Amino acid sequence: MTSNITGALGKVCATTATTFLLFAATAQAATMSFGPSPYLQTGGLDTPVGFFDFGPGSQIAWIEDFETNGTIDPFLTISPGGVLAPNSSSGLGAPITDSVDADDGTIDGNGNDGYSYFADGVRSVTIEYMTGVRAAGVVFTDGDSRSTNIRLEAFDTMGNLLGTIDAGDLADDVFTGQTAEDRFLGFTDDMTPIGSITLSMDAGIGIEIDHVHWQTPTVPEPSSQCLALFALIGLVQLRRVRR
Repeated sequence: MTSNITGALGKVCATTATTFLLFAATAQAATMSFGPSPYLQTGGLDTPVGFFDFGPGSQIAWIEDFETNGTIDPFLTISPGGVLAPNSSSGLGAPITDSVDADDGTIDGNGNDGYSYFADGVRSVTIEYMTGVRAAGVVFTDGDSRSTNIRLEAFDTMGNLLGTIDAGDLADDVFTGQTAEDRFLGFTDDMTPIGSITLSMDAGIGIEIDHVHWQTPTVPEPSSQCLALFALIGLVQLRRVRR
């Protein structure tokens, strides 16, 4: 199930040409990282404060938890791997599904009764967004006992690296759905759209995730002062062309 969190995001338009030009000249891309932080429930309750921006300019934040019969929002492409159904044993004799704890309705230290996403036999999983986003995150729920460092990397829509989080060894070496090690990791960037994120580990194979987060960039609504400024600049340019 993809849930959304309605909010707002925007920028304040400068009220004079001087401050507007200064802002345009000094604006820089800034990628911010969040986590690793404990994560047991959705609805923004365990999403780090500040990850979703709910300022002026209505925007919607999304969390894909796979709980709609294991379907995946078409805005996302996740590979390799696939969705694990509740209480899936994957041939190991005991349930290994490690969904976010509260997805089954209670926080009880066990994630067997929800859905998760599992990439077996590999060290990384990549989440691509249909269009660039301003916020991108994911919850690590399990990994191989041989894992040494869990890493999240963010890339722009052209594949250029924007940022890296080295989270250390998060796995607790237990594979029957325990949730104490579940951690959120994510990035925001208000200037450069994030095209994809990759969660990986330095050693071991098999990595499990849940609750993919994203928020689309804001297209700020110009204020009346801002519109007047743009009109004035346009008139000045028009006069220059006529001359």
